[in-house]
Amino acid sequence: MNENTKKLFHLAWNEPRRFFFYLMALAIFGVAAMYAMSVLTVEPVGSSLHKATLISFAVFILTAVFSALLFVLAWIPPISRLLTWILQRRFFALVCVLTLVALFYAVENWRGRHAWQSFRKAEEARGEIFDLLKLVPPPVPDDQNFAMADIWVREITLQIGRERARRWYGDRVDLVNTNATRPLEMPVDLSVLDLTNGAGNFQKGIKTDLAAWQNYYRQLAEKTNFFPVPATPSAPADDILISLSRYDKTIEELRRAASLPYSRFPLIYDDPNPMSILLPHLAPLKTVVRTLQLRAIAELGAGKEDEALDDVELMLRVLNANHGEPLAIAPLVQISELHLILQPIWEGLVAHQWKESHLAKLEAEFSKLDFLSDSTHSMRGERAFAITGIDYWEQHRQEMGGLMETKDYTSALSFEDVCNDAFGQIWPRGWFDQNKLSIARTYGDLLLPVIEPQNHRVFLARQRELSRVLDTPFPHPVYDWFSRVFIPALQGFSRKAARAESLVDLARVAIALERYHLAHGNFPQTLDALAPQFLAKVPHDLITGEPLKYSIAPDGNYSLYSVGWNERDDGGKIVLGKGKAPSIDIVQGDWVWFSAAQEGTATH
Repeated sequence: MNENTKKLFHLAWNEPRRFFFYLMALAIFGVAAMYAMSVLTVEPVGSSLHKATLISFAVFILTAVFSALLFVLAWIPPISRLLTWILQRRFFALVCVLTLVALFYAVENWRGRHAWQSFRKAEEARGEIFDLLKLVPPPVPDDQNFAMADIWVREITLQIGRERARRWYGDRVDLVNTNATRPLEMPVDLSVLDLTNGAGNFQKGIKTDLAAWQNYYRQLAEKTNFFPVPATPSAPADDILISLSRYDKTIEELRRAASLPYSRFPLIYDDPNPMSILLPHLAPLKTVVRTLQLRAIAELGAGKEDEALDDVELMLRVLNANHGEPLAIAPLVQISELHLILQPIWEGLVAHQWKESHLAKLEAEFSKLDFLSDSTHSMRGERAFAITGIDYWEQHRQEMGGLMETKDYTSALSFEDVCNDAFGQIWPRGWFDQNKLSIARTYGDLLLPVIEPQNHRVFLARQRELSRVLDTPFPHPVYDWFSRVFIPALQGFSRKAARAESLVDLARVAIALERYHLAHGNFPQTLDALAPQFLAKVPHDLITGEPLKYSIAPDGNYSLYSVGWNERDDGGKIVLGKGKAPSIDIVQGDWVWFSAAQEGTATH
């Protein structure tokens, strides 16, 4: 080695600017190499090589950042002299660095554990629950459980396979004929033809076009015999009932199962990986309600009000089949089902087809619905679910980047994906505790206070504060990492719950108004006349806390609405979005219950 080379290496080790420049360059090269390995190699998640690659990637990034910072500081003479002194005592410096790293981990672990445990103890003393298993519905006897009926054993087994269904139904799945079709896969339309202008929409005041459905089934019969049709067409409602008779036996079996007093689907809540919880029952529940909706509307069209009521009651039983499940998806599916159920109820009301006995039963069923309480219960469940997930990811750090049980490393990954995966390997345990604290505080301070079920209110000022916080960067990027992942998806949850509860309120008032109309031949001048004979208590507008908007129109019909999410009285007008088939804009306009079929009432 010549003198110039010796001088170069000597200066590199003893001159801070050169040393940290070389170190930064080496670290950047290491970052690139580890990133390439993460993207190009196919290694199972959790393997030794996979973990080593991610840890090396994180170490190289930290080294690059640290050396870049010291390279800049080395231009300051006092700091440069200090760094030169440290570099001349490399072993001492290494010991100091390792000691500082160990101290950092010890302090962060203690701080995180102490902060989370102190917070949790104080909140649990106030009655809050953070354990997911304490929020799940209690078990019920299998022979009294709708969700354990044979029809569900067949449906779930045929949907997800015997091995996975065995976790729900045990050896009963062995009796299922796997060549059979799923009993609750019962669509009312197929993708073979396009059905337009057939579906009704009570939120727009549009009735279902039964003639369009009749024509659809007759055209479909030219391509497939999936739905039976009569040889010659008759009344649209009668023909639709013949087509839907394909499902008569299934519906009757479902009705017998629904007569059982309880319903608890055997979800595996104690699975160590919360992302692996199976929810195969939700889609069939909604499918059943969709089929029963068209059948009930056709029964009303055929003058079979008693049969229509039976199907509406079955729809409400299906809606409540997953009641109490502490996951946000549960009330969201129920809200979708509610919209389907309200269509035949509304069509029967505007046609004055429901009898007093029918209306009394409907009021009794709707008085049991409480989407505000269900939603707060689900939000507490989501909070516990997130905390359980953080515990899982602390033990399975290699999965943090994707937040999934498995991750496809054969596809292209972004630099952020690899960074998230890598830094998860070197997080102090205390950071996971800090994330649990962040999640719990965000729910407790921002999400849960929006809804007050006990007062039947939704407070939009609190919702705006939630939106403001979520629209700004979280104050602690590492402590709030999981909050950034979980919380934004629930920002619109309260609005959907409020809308659903408001529809229940409006439907109950409309049912009471129809009962009053049957008794007196007209509608009352004020809603106060409904209580206590037809309503124990007239609900108020949950947005404002004031009475719902109600008035009698010159044609004898009524106007009934809530001021909606914009907190402004728009005179009973709804607002539609854009597009060929625009949906209701539930943020703008009023939330209206139409007393008669409408045309051209919506604004754009």
